[in-house]
Amino acid sequence: MKYAVLGSIIFFAFTTPLSAQVIISEIMYDLPGSDSGREWIEIENIGAEEVDLSGWKFFEANTNHGLNLISGSALIPASGFAIIADNAEKFLIDWPGFSGTLFDSSFSLKNDSETIAIRDGELNEIDSVTYSSEWGAAGDGQTLNRNGNDWQAASPTPGGAAEFSLDGDTEAVGDSEQAPSSSGGATPLHISKIKTEIIKYEKVIMAGSSAVFAGEVYGLDDEPIDNARLVWTFGDGAIAEGNNIFHTYYYPGEYRLVLDAASGEYSASDSVKITVIEPAVFLSSFSEGPDGFAQMTNESNFEINVSFWIVRDGNNSFSIPQNTFILPQGSTKIAALTAGFSFSKNTILLYPNGVEVNLSENRNASDLNQGSGISKKTENILPTQSPSLDFDIPKDIAENDSLIVSDDRESETVLKGSSSSNQELSAAAGLSVPKNDNQKTGGVMGFWLAALSGLILVSVVSLLLIKNPGDNSPAVSAEDIEILE
Repeated sequence: MKYAVLGSIIFFAFTTPLSAQVIISEIMYDLPGSDSGREWIEIENIGAEEVDLSGWKFFEANTNHGLNLISGSALIPASGFAIIADNAEKFLIDWPGFSGTLFDSSFSLKNDSETIAIRDGELNEIDSVTYSSEWGAAGDGQTLNRNGNDWQAASPTPGGAAEFSLDGDTEAVGDSEQAPSSSGGATPLHISKIKTEIIKYEKVIMAGSSAVFAGEVYGLDDEPIDNARLVWTFGDGAIAEGNNIFHTYYYPGEYRLVLDAASGEYSASDSVKITVIEPAVFLSSFSEGPDGFAQMTNESNFEINVSFWIVRDGNNSFSIPQNTFILPQGSTKIAALTAGFSFSKNTILLYPNGVEVNLSENRNASDLNQGSGISKKTENILPTQSPSLDFDIPKDIAENDSLIVSDDRESETVLKGSSSSNQELSAAAGLSVPKNDNQKTGGVMGFWLAALSGLILVSVVSLLLIKNPGDNSPAVSAEDIEILE
């Protein structure tokens, strides 16, 4: 009998699920500004053994949401943490120092009250909580943290624990250098009391073509903030600063564009995905004469924005106005009457940064006139030198207030070797860029240096002629010198 009892004890000891050790420990349900994609919860393994979260679900809004591992391991060690984020990309933007276990899911936490739960692979409920905004952390940058059987608002510490003092105040230690968590705690980028939004961008851009990007910053009551600083990170190694900027992606691919905004002690961020495709728009045909045209064709499956592109023939140039698009597999014709000059076999198409849309192996008038199109190639996307835009800025573009950067925040990209191109391009769109004072004084300084060099050269030659007059020159003696009174 005693062996049967002992066997039963051993059986139940080894069949007790380790998953019961996992609890919901922190909830970020209401962020300052926009909540979209930025909500998350933290779970903690309070047991002595590791727990495998593979196949687990996050229950919310009567739905079992799947968990996709983004970083770390699905095996959560004893005293370890894991984060379940509505959008892992946005979570890492808010918490760039996070290095622990991160799961991506899809949910939207209510800002007043809601029941959430963690369930294992067999949908057994492991832990649940019904939180309430009355507990705190309602849009003030804090999170709800579990303190024993209670919950209270505290500074967010994803991937780390919050230490609670006796008077109820909290001291965050999960993001401290002295007390790192075993799952890789995060250092916050900001606690936001502002919000920012990318209000103008192109989802699809051709490699080599410049595009306009614009952002805005708002307060919690949606009032515009004019003195904020906006910094753009394009995902291709380039950054820029300003409300409205131009940028050129030189190679096809998918890029994450991030806009960081700061105003005083507060900051916020927004991001979008940019798809860059191979060049697919080209000058396909033209017709000469005052009633002629130049036709541009788009062979891609995307609508392409050709705003500020340039059609040039010799010394004549036409800047395509803002908000001009070519439909997928479509074309558009620019009339000579609109451009103000006739087209010919020398007509070329330029990107806004002055680089020629070079998609042809052999350009000839017969191919263009017949409208047969041009065989495409994608070489020479990168400019070999800073291009010069030697045409007058159209009045409607120069007076376009929607693209003018305020005086105290000038737009500037950090792409090396193209500063003059960026300045000319920004000027064509009404954008403001810093000017280099050395460019103003360089010509004057060069003139004086050349004059000084010429004077020195003349002096040296004169001295040589005096010392070495040559074999045929008569010697000069004292008798040859006559003093005139």
